[in-house]
Amino acid sequence: MKKTLDKILIGISITALIVACDQNHASLDKKAQSSLPEEKTEPSAVKESASHIKQDKLIKKALAKQLSNGISALYDNSFDIVGHKFSRTDLDASIPILNNALSDYRKPNNEQFLKKIKEIFGRTIDFNSNSKYLYINFNDPKDRKFKYHRNDNSIEIRPYSVFVVKGHNFISQLYGIPEILDYQKHYPQIAQTENKMQIDRKDDDGSSLTIYRWLDDESIDREKNIKTLIARNKYLFNNDKSQLPWLLDNDEEFMVALIKTYNYSKDTEHRQWYKDKH
Repeated sequence: MKKTLDKILIGISITALIVACDQNHASLDKKAQSSLPEEKTEPSAVKESASHIKQDKLIKKALAKQLSNGISALYDNSFDIVGHKFSRTDLDASIPILNNALSDYRKPNNEQFLKKIKEIFGRTIDFNSNSKYLYINFNDPKDRKFKYHRNDNSIEIRPYSVFVVKGHNFISQLYGIPEILDYQKHYPQIAQTENKMQIDRKDDDGSSLTIYRWLDDESIDREKNIKTLIARNKYLFNNDKSQLPWLLDNDEEFMVALIKTYNYSKDTEHRQWYKDKH
């Protein structure tokens, strides 16, 4: 009987010890888990994602308006008029697209960019101001009033211009989104509205309007527009001389203005080209 009782007591003691050990391990595991850092979403990743969403909405909204208004219109069966009237919103919407296209461009820091813009255009960038851009009017270097026109003289005389993009540190002219992005591929639903849009309309005065759609303009060359953007910035701000031959062959108005309007040239080839042609 005593031996049986001793066995029972020993069994109880062992069971109690095992339970105690398990509880101790559980407590240690709990403490260990509580000491691990909590899994959190990186604030920078959240911020970047929100920025992309905001940019995408901006592009979609601007693109829808540009397509709806057309690239131009025939007024009263008599003469061409502006289709979409560009604004600051259109410029803002184009910047993410242009910035993405400049992936091989080595962006200068603010000090370098400020110095170069002053050297080329005689303009001073204030990085502390709220303005995102400087407006450069090649027809009137003293002009500071923003004008949102594409560099296209097919409808009316407009000042040839570029914008200095602060923060991203590059220059670009104003483009319609269809001029720099395959919108039918990237935004097919919005593109469908252009396919189905009413081309013949009436304006507020009852005059007839025939809308010319972006998709029907065979002169649009996205590849050339992006190449021009890259070549200008690499040549001017990266001192990439390999871009010069292409610019002289494909970007005559800009390259002429650099010398004619701003007396800026760093290359004998550029000056000789200007002398031969002009």
